[in-house]
Amino acid sequence: RRKKMSRLPKRDLNHTEAGPLLSPGEMQVDLSLLAGQRINQFMGEAIRYWQYIGQSGLALSVIILFLLGLIYYDQLLAGIPNWWPLGITYAIIFTWLCFRTPQRHFIEEADLIFLTPREREMTNYFNKTCLYNLTLQMAGLVVVLILLYPVYRDLVQGVSQPGWAYFLLPIVLKGWNYYTHWSTLKMVEGNIRYTYHLLRLGYTFGLLLWWFEKGPWWFIIGFGLAGIAFLMFDWYLTRDRHYPWLALLELEKKQRSRFYSFCQAFVDVPHSQPQVKRRAWLAPLVSRLPFKQEAAIRYLYLKTWLRSRDHFGLFVRLTVLGSLGIYLLKDVWGQGLLYVLILFTTGIQLRGIKSEHQHHLWFQLFPVQDRLRKQSVQWLVRRLLTLQAVLLAAALWVSADSFPLTFLICLVALVAIHLVYSR
Repeated sequence: RRKKMSRLPKRDLNHTEAGPLLSPGEMQVDLSLLAGQRINQFMGEAIRYWQYIGQSGLALSVIILFLLGLIYYDQLLAGIPNWWPLGITYAIIFTWLCFRTPQRHFIEEADLIFLTPREREMTNYFNKTCLYNLTLQMAGLVVVLILLYPVYRDLVQGVSQPGWAYFLLPIVLKGWNYYTHWSTLKMVEGNIRYTYHLLRLGYTFGLLLWWFEKGPWWFIIGFGLAGIAFLMFDWYLTRDRHYPWLALLELEKKQRSRFYSFCQAFVDVPHSQPQVKRRAWLAPLVSRLPFKQEAAIRYLYLKTWLRSRDHFGLFVRLTVLGSLGIYLLKDVWGQGLLYVLILFTTGIQLRGIKSEHQHHLWFQLFPVQDRLRKQSVQWLVRRLLTLQAVLLAAALWVSADSFPLTFLICLVALVAIHLVYSR
């Protein structure tokens, strides 16, 4: 036995199966490069998913919707009643866009062990991730500013208000909100952090309301001094505090899960962890299903849709926006095209529900045939599109004031839905 053991090759303790071990000096990672690598890795993955989403038909729907807005812009303006508070509406919209500042810093669980000892060197890392977050959020804000500018110019803008200030003010507010939110994360006291959020929300809404309601010009002095004082006080309170590692890790998981859940609504995402909400007030809808094997997968898919943050939320938003657009349009062809477009987009989004559970082992163990699983998806999509078609038809009836035309359009839509999603 000793002879056999002596013939075994000696193991080099300086090498592993993956290669030579790193020396302590070589294990020092450039944290700025680490941030860039993680951002580039995620962006490459996100671009691939957006390509798949574009191929699903969503890009075509967005283009057609944009063209509809250009063609029927005058009718949309004419459909807005005179009593509607456009200034307050703009203030609410941009308050939400400026106040909402998601934090995504690509923190991983292993970082709590390996990067926390180097916290003093993390400034460049977080500067890079903050720049990434702010760039994406600014780009989204600018897109909304451009889309809403024609209505602002024609119906909201005051004579003495310059057009460039419409763009500059929300952009500055967005940067102010992002910095204050990032600093507030370092506060571990929940009540103080909640108070800061309320103050930040009130300040943002007040400043935007002053602008869109054309308040006295000298108010800008008070708002400017208050904003600067808030920044200085915020910096003073958090200048010596540690980075909130656990909070950043939870925010990272939340943002990543939200992105994958959105993609899951259009394409298959194997490693998605969708966020769910209980919505107990909708539970009676599920209890109406019969207790038998054929309805088992229907029960699962219906409950998945009701509790899903993305599938349920997109359905509601598309229905509300489609109804509003149909009501404001007065041309029957434009209304019909928007009607079909909303149903088409919703149908594309609902198809993604079939992949919600297909990667779960327990779902494969269900003693249910594949034919019943496919039929259950078609059953759910068919009923949801039927509900949406009826709700959009109600908006069309109120706008067009023609029951025969509304009934004909709705009937054609229902027949098409049942033909496409038939058994």
